[in-house]
Amino acid sequence: MNIYELSIGTNKHFVAATDEQHAYEQGTDPEKFPDIHYLPFTITKVEVPGYTITVTKNEPDEPTTKRGRK
Repeated sequence: MNIYELSIGTNKHFVAATDEQHAYEQGTDPEKFPDIHYLPFTITKVEVPGYTITVTKNEPDEPTTKRGRK
């Protein structure tokens, strides 16, 4: 996973995504990003020269029962 910046004007959001397409899909989600989902935003991979940035989920996925409930 990588970190991508989604921006339009002064609005900036950061998402963890596998690639630019995944970042775009997150950026067009109206529930996650109601301020930019309908506008043409830019996607920029966050990079720091000389370093590798990795993203690790803080909490593991919760197990579900056979019926899909927690």
